[in-house]
Amino acid sequence: MFASRLKLATAVLLGICMIGGGLGSLAHHALAQKPTSPKQEASVPKATKDKDGKENGKAEGQPDLNGTIAAVSNDLRTITLDLPPQIKGDSPTSVEIKLTDKTKLVYFGVDGNGETPTVGYSILVWLVKDSKDTAAAVKLGRKDGLDQGKGPDFSGQITAVSKDAKSITVAVASENKGEGPKKVEIRLTDKTKLSYFGVDQAGQTPTVGYVVIVWLVKDSKDTAAGLRLGLKN
Repeated sequence: MFASRLKLATAVLLGICMIGGGLGSLAHHALAQKPTSPKQEASVPKATKDKDGKENGKAEGQPDLNGTIAAVSNDLRTITLDLPPQIKGDSPTSVEIKLTDKTKLVYFGVDGNGETPTVGYSILVWLVKDSKDTAAAVKLGRKDGLDQGKGPDFSGQITAVSKDAKSITVAVASENKGEGPKKVEIRLTDKTKLSYFGVDQAGQTPTVGYVVIVWLVKDSKDTAAGLRLGLKN
């Protein structure tokens, strides 16, 4: 009797061991087939590159040249810079810089009407890599700003210039429909700031036919603080 019970207990114990082993095998197989989590499957992001930095071969940093625009070609493709002397007392040196379709231009101290390379503007130049005369980017404009933070008072076309060049007559479009332009006489003083566009150095004087943008002296109706004048292309 005791021997029969022992055989039965042994059989039950073997059965439990077999079942346990089967479950362990199944568990191991299931773990082996477990899919990789999305985090594990994610690829490493590709490094991004600065297209402009690669094209120009320069990182943002100090400009290669800085000075004042002394001349602008008629096609606006070449500007002449006056560079400050390296030794105090020496004369400034000049250098010609080429502008291309890829040259980035950024303006400061001027409104939309002044966004063109102009004699007298301050300028910073970043050159194309390995070039001595082609600009990758330029920043240019007026440090003082003709408008002192405000827009022009009016614009028109010069119809007359006094012999002493101390006054100009400007035809200004009327605000009322059907009325012709009105003529306004503007006085120029030694403090009036003049900047030009669309003309070469020889044409940089108030001239009949020039388009003109006028900033008046504060609280004045006829004295110019600044003028932008020249010919539109």
